[in-house]
Amino acid sequence: MNNFITIILAAFSLQTTIISGQSSIQITKNPAGNSLFGFVNNNDNIFISDEFGVSVNTGTRNISLGSEALKSNTGGGSNLAIGHRALTSNTVGTENIALGWEALKTNQYSAGNIAIGIKSLQANLDGYGNIGLG
Repeated sequence: MNNFITIILAAFSLQTTIISGQSSIQITKNPAGNSLFGFVNNNDNIFISDEFGVSVNTGTRNISLGSEALKSNTGGGSNLAIGHRALTSNTVGTENIALGWEALKTNQYSAGNIAIGIKSLQANLDGYGNIGLG
């Protein structure tokens, strides 16, 4: 079952195609690039940023809010990135929480990290189960 819905919200033009219940949201600074859309290999992603997870092709249940947050994510899932460049280098890391400017910035493929604060765990590349406050 495919549905196509266009919704106008302020300056945003949002579109959605639902394919077997899979859906994701992207909202960027360019109104032409804003959309709700279905992916075949991922679902339940929300990206609100000027440069969202453009590489996402199999990731699921990711949320990013902030410029370049989760920008490089290709397959990581269940990540939360809030802040400028939070989890920006993450590719396949899962179950990470990054709250703050450049929190977990260089994380690529590790899991279960929590970083709260500016540059918290910024240099973590592949460490697992870390908690950083600062």
